[in-house]
Amino acid sequence: MIRILVFGLLLITAGCGNETSIVEIRINSLLHDDSSKVWMVESERIDGVEHAPENINFRTVITFYADSKFSEQPLNTIGNRPPKYGSFEIADQNITMDFRVDNKQNTYLVDSYSKERIVLMSADKGKYRTELILIPLPKL
Repeated sequence: MIRILVFGLLLITAGCGNETSIVEIRINSLLHDDSSKVWMVESERIDGVEHAPENINFRTVITFYADSKFSEQPLNTIGNRPPKYGSFEIADQNITMDFRVDNKQNTYLVDSYSKERIVLMSADKGKYRTELILIPLPKL
């Protein structure tokens, strides 16, 4: 038992040395995994009021593609009607994200991101402030 404890401490000590490098996860790569990836809108708060449906089947899913395109539609309509398509761009060293659909553009500030969650805040200082929380599409 003591051998296992000593071995574990040795691994922890060796892993925490000064030469250990931290790999930066770029949000662009995280969004589409260098191909495509489906995210679900877990929360959409406009001026603090939740607008995402409680029922997971009616929530919006967004598929991000490596060519900077995306599609979005409610989960329950997949296969029944075509999604909306648009493009996205990440700028300012992963700080802002622009979504374009038809002739409309929305800019969001990337508040935080990880493999489990992306939090976007509207950059527009206008009337409505929007917060979007995206999560990878859960297994249904």
